[in-house]
Amino acid sequence: MGQASTQEKGTKSSMMDADDDEILNNNNSKTTATTHHPTTSSTTSATSSNTVGSKNKINESIQIVSIEKENEEEYDYLVKVVLVGDYGVGKTSLAKKISQRGFTTQHQPTIGIDFVVCTLILNTKETVRLQLWDTAGQEKFKALASSFFRGADGIFVIADISEKSSFDRVPGFLEDGKKNCTDDVEFIFIASKTDLRSIGSSTQVLSEEDTKREFRKYDSQIPIIETSAKEDKNVEKALLTIIQRIYNKKKEAKK
Repeated sequence: MGQASTQEKGTKSSMMDADDDEILNNNNSKTTATTHHPTTSSTTSATSSNTVGSKNKINESIQIVSIEKENEEEYDYLVKVVLVGDYGVGKTSLAKKISQRGFTTQHQPTIGIDFVVCTLILNTKETVRLQLWDTAGQEKFKALASSFFRGADGIFVIADISEKSSFDRVPGFLEDGKKNCTDDVEFIFIASKTDLRSIGSSTQVLSEEDTKREFRKYDSQIPIIETSAKEDKNVEKALLTIIQRIYNKKKEAKK
């Protein structure tokens, strides 16, 4: 896992890509969210729906203003997000790309889990202490699934568009998450390594349509976000999407 310098300042971020990536769902309802940056502002559209079993309404008005080093003393909400996927799909690369935005890295070699911790500053002036767990290699240790899923608020289920077989393990990860988490855990499907489409890769690369078809075999409502850690495409969008889906649940729990 990449480790951010302890001197690194929180990185300002608009957190929503202007990319038109579609997030398919049964409702096909769209809302527009506006993000403000110190020097620029942009308006982007994102399609959303509630994950099956999710009890909280998605709050797309929530934006992430900045990401800072871990602040153990003060935060309003604690959020745990777990990254799962077959070996080599890009879980660690995604976590490293996020880690460049102000995270510090911690390592637990005894159970093979890396996780990064940071503080997200929201446009509501509230703070989120985010734990992002990278389960690199953990797929071999099914007995430990309950350990790294326990307490998770969100799960990124990642598959590699250049490895069609990586989609075959998606239902297993969904089952593990539902078995070991609460009913309102939020899932996001991540299709990784989209940069391979533009470089003439010698391997067979799935089109966006094929990628959606593969994910939709297993769930028709979970949002799909295509990312490239190499090109830094939609990394921030993935993070914001899951925070928006978790926020109301956390706020309600504080009442």
